[in-house]
Amino acid sequence: RSTDSLILKNRFNYNELGGFLVGGLCQADNGMIYGANILGGEFNAGIIYEINPSNNAIRKVVDLSFGVQYQLIQSSNKKLYGVGGNCIFELDLSNDSLSILYTFASGLNDPIGRLIEASNGKLYGVAKRYLSGGLGGIFEYDIILDTLITKHIFYNSFPSLNSGGLIESNGKLYGTNSTGGSNGTGAIYELDLLTNSFTTIHHFGDTVRNPNGELLKISNGVFIGVIQNFHSNVNGSYGGGLYEYNSNNNSISTLGYLNGNLIGSYSNGGVLLGQNGNYFGLSKYGGSQNAASVFEYNPTTNTLALKNSIGQNSFSSLTNV
Repeated sequence: RSTDSLILKNRFNYNELGGFLVGGLCQADNGMIYGANILGGEFNAGIIYEINPSNNAIRKVVDLSFGVQYQLIQSSNKKLYGVGGNCIFELDLSNDSLSILYTFASGLNDPIGRLIEASNGKLYGVAKRYLSGGLGGIFEYDIILDTLITKHIFYNSFPSLNSGGLIESNGKLYGTNSTGGSNGTGAIYELDLLTNSFTTIHHFGDTVRNPNGELLKISNGVFIGVIQNFHSNVNGSYGGGLYEYNSNNNSISTLGYLNGNLIGSYSNGGVLLGQNGNYFGLSKYGGSQNAASVFEYNPTTNTLALKNSIGQNSFSSLTNV
């Protein structure tokens, strides 16, 4: 009382490193791994943190005043970029400074998923709302010119929180919308970066439906993705699974089924290619602890199996380090 000073001794529930981790992780070229959470920190909106994979030490990089629920990316200029709080932000790793580059206003709103730096050096992402009608769209952000352009507005199929980000293949961007389309159960689309033409290349049906997360290119025109749901209890599973889409002949085939506690259910993100040639993913529920699981698909034997059970529900996807 004599000094009129107050010292913060502890925070209830969440400490300085925050809590409730969401979104995937990103490894920068400095070898460090970066992610975000949405609670705690100075402003109780989460932080961006850094993990040193050599000793697993965690360091707070910056406090956030807005929620970031999606994966960061590192662009060719060595800075990290992401979306959250209805904005695009930049993190300069040389001085740990965070800058809001663009705030969405009258047109596209609520950016979701992971940004991508395309071969033309520009950033592309997806928003889930369009204030003048429509159900979200694709945007392009020029880092050099500090300008944002709406590339396409979704009217037929539209994204949800877990629709994932875009990928680039042969000068085109590919993505999935988890709802809408001609059957109301989602679609796969492409955007040609050269001609700016947009095409819905596949509409999901009543049985294989509601794609989740981003696609993974495995060969020219062939992609693997994750389905959130199989209708009518296909193969004894309501928990989703893996599919392969071939844009060369517009065909889609089921690779494997997630079946609740045995393997898991409801994968939020896509799959990644492991060093053994198999594909790995992360489910939100299931496994032996009925919380979450890591699953592995073997394309040689065409089998999907539980790799590991996790004691917490997952709201993320796996990352290669």
